[in-house]
This record gives sequence, C-alpha cells and structure tokens, in this order.
Amino acid sequence: MKKFIALIAVALFCSLVTFSQSPGTKKYPADYYDDGKAYEAKKEYKKALDAFKMAISANSSYLGAYIEAGWCCNELGKYTDALYYLEKARTLGPSESKIHFEIGYANQMLGKYAEAVKAFDRCIELNKEYKSAYKYRGEAYYGLENFGKALEDFSIYEIYQPDITSDKFYFRKGYCLNDAGKYSDAVIALNNAARLNRENASTFDELGYAFYKLKIADSAIEKYNRSIVVDPGSYVPYLGLGDVNKELKKDYDEALKYFLKAIALNPDNKKAQYGAGWCYNEKAQYNDALTYLSKAVALDKNYNNAIIELGYCYYSLQRYNEALNEFKKSMGIQKSALPYYYSGLCYIALKSKEDALKMVTELESIKPEYAEKLKASIDKL
Repeated sequence: MKKFIALIAVALFCSLVTFSQSPGTKKYPADYYDDGKAYEAKKEYKKALDAFKMAISANSSYLGAYIEAGWCCNELGKYTDALYYLEKARTLGPSESKIHFEIGYANQMLGKYAEAVKAFDRCIELNKEYKSAYKYRGEAYYGLENFGKALEDFSIYEIYQPDITSDKFYFRKGYCLNDAGKYSDAVIALNNAARLNRENASTFDELGYAFYKLKIADSAIEKYNRSIVVDPGSYVPYLGLGDVNKELKKDYDEALKYFLKAIALNPDNKKAQYGAGWCYNEKAQYNDALTYLSKAVALDKNYNNAIIELGYCYYSLQRYNEALNEFKKSMGIQKSALPYYYSGLCYIALKSKEDALKMVTELESIKPEYAEKLKASIDKL
C-alpha cells in the first residue's frame, strides 16, 4: 500500500512539474524578437543579434527580425552580414524605407558609394522626410567626389536637422562649398566645424583655402598656421602658405620657403614642385627652376601650367628647341596664348621668321594683343 501511495505521489509531482515548466520552455518567434529589442535598448547588440537569429530560425519569413538583424550587424560593423539580412528583408518588405536606408548605410561603410546612393534614393522615394537619408546620401556622393550633389543633400539635411553637432558634417559641407566656389559660405560651415573640433587640421586647411580664394591673406595665413600647430607633419598648410605668399603677398622668397618645406614633407606633390619652380623662374634662377619644373612634369605629363613654365625656363636658358618641344606639348593639351607667344619668341631667336608668323596667326584668334606684340618683335628681325 505504501509503495502504491509513493508511486501516485511521484506521478502527481511529475505532472505538476511538467505543467509548470511547459508554458515557459516553449518560445515563439515574437518572444525572441522581443528579447532582441530589449537587448537593443541596452545596446547589447551581439545578444540582440543572436535573439533575432533565433526568431528567424523559428520563422524564416519574419520581416521585422531580418530588419533588426541587419541593423544590429550595421551597429557591430558587420556590413557584409548586414546586407545578407537586409536583402532578405527587402524581398519580404520592398516598401519599407528603413530597409533601404540600412542597405545604403552598409554599402557606404563598405565603400560601395554608387550602390549606397541607389538605396538612399529608394528610401527617400518611399519617405521624403527620412532626414538621415539625405545626410548619408550626401556622404555617399562625397565619396564619389560628386560634390555638387553632396552639397544639395547636406543643405536639405540641415533644414531637417538644424541643431547638428557633427564637425565632420560641417567640414564636408565646407569642402563642397569651396569646391563650388562659394567661399564665404564655406567659411561659415568650416567655422562651425572648427568650433566643434579644434584638432582637425583639415578644417583649418580648408579655411585657409577659402580665405585665400577670398583674397584675405592674413586670415588665410592664420588658419594655415593653426593647421601646422595641429599637424606639423602635413605638407598641405605649407603648400597653402606658398600660394598665399606667391599670389596675394607677391613675396616670392617667402613663397619659395614654404613650397620647399612642402616638398620636404611630400616630394611627390606636383603642385609644390611647380610652385618652387615658378618662384625660381621669377627670381631668374633658371637652373634651379629646371630641377623642380622637370619633376612636376614627370609627376604629371599633362600638367599644363608646369609644362608652360618649363618651356619658359628653357627659353630663358636659350635652349630654344627644348622650349619649343614643351610648348608643343602644351598646345596639344589646351589652346592658350602663352605657348604660342613664347614659341614665336623662340622662332625669332632661331631666325625662323616664317614659323614665328604662324604663331602670330594662331594668336589672332586667341589673344589679339599678344599677336600684335609678337608681330612687333618679328618686324625688328
């Protein structure tokens, strides 16, 4: 009898345990999804991703779980994985703007800017007030060096989000404005970037450039000097200071000092090599000029300003045939007055009046005053 009672007790206990445990052990896809959202709220994205994966395993058509799994992958920097989940989500819910935004973001982080633009385009088609899509599409255009389109998107984003606290945003907007020749507006954007971050040398380089283009020499110099304080190893501010002194201050000794410093930091910068060569030409130190101008042209065989300046250097050294060779190269790149004018002077020096007159004919349609000046020199032969 005792044995029988014991068996009944065991059976009753087991039934109670089974009854109490079964509701808690069986989890539905929505339960895993809710777990994932709870982990997201705590910024535990790895645990959240695992929960969303469980939801997908339980229901392979769970749209929300695919979207959130893709979002978590983006937050974790797993952009290729993000695209896997988001492409699945796009198949299940092609009209969900968030899916296209996250696809755009993942592609942008992978450097696939054209694909990113397409995804952001679709996001904005579905939801014209998806403000972050304008910001990130602008960044994708920036990556494609389509600065005009980038500027359009940055400007729209700024309307939607006036209280921006990202120095990177203002820097890129300022860069685009400089590229568009809107230098006063660039100064405003770049000053905002500098206000938010005083340790980005590139911001001060762009400010220096904007003031240089505005012909405000002292402000340009101040900003380039600030860039040097932030990053003494960068050649960019020295190149900028060279340009300011060459073009605005007309102080060629000072300009040369900065161009040579830029070359010391970056010997393969063609603009610095050209600037140094130009200054040596201006100082009538033609053999020195030859060294730097030859290097500039070697770095870029189509660098027309350097080619013309190299031709002038050869002309000044009375190496007329070499000068003519450089001027001929320039004519093949762009039709401008100087190579024809100095070619005419070379022909005059070589006593080739017929060839010199041909240059006069060319100049009549390019720059008549140069044609008259060259013709006057020919008449003295």
